[in-house]
Amino acid sequence: MMSRSARAAVLAIGAAFAVAGIALVGVAWFAFAPDDPAAMTLTVGAFPVIGLGAVALLAVVTSDRRRRN
Repeated sequence: MMSRSARAAVLAIGAAFAVAGIALVGVAWFAFAPDDPAAMTLTVGAFPVIGLGAVALLAVVTSDRRRRN
């Protein structure tokens, strides 16, 4: 079971990773030409960042559900 401060920290880190990954995709799509290799690199590189954020957010949700049951 996570403490309240640990849950808040994981939630903040997860949200930061998710927002950063989405921002990378936005930069890749709007700042670069579609045929620029940098756009593909940023887009592909953003998915692990979004994934880390999603895993952290799911850890908080799972912890909350275990605590309630």
